[in-house]
Amino acid sequence: MRIERIEALYEPCNCGSRCRHFNGGNYHERIYLLQYRGQLYAFYTDTREFFPSDNNTIYVREDGILDIDNTKWVEPLDDPFAPCKQGDMITPITKKDWNKIKKEKLREGWTYYEPFSKKEVSQ
Repeated sequence: MRIERIEALYEPCNCGSRCRHFNGGNYHERIYLLQYRGQLYAFYTDTREFFPSDNNTIYVREDGILDIDNTKWVEPLDDPFAPCKQGDMITPITKKDWNKIKKEKLREGWTYYEPFSKKEVSQ
């Protein structure tokens, strides 16, 4: 079963005329609403590219909840979204709590996306 990407929120770029994204030191936050086996998750990450030391992966705990680990003892999900960076976080969330986060971030100027189409919905 794959992780479904439902929605995404991107922090606005405040780099000015000199873009310093990715590994340039000015990373921008991204929050994804994911769904796996009917459970919603908030996945917190940023625009930094992967470093060789990044070996975290999303896996399924014994209780069926998604989590992140960097040990060789977990079975990573066979999903293109499973590899993640050090500092990334995933947590179960309700739709009501996601909507609160979304409302707050949109008020702060974040951009809302429909991830599959990369279509910008509002700013």
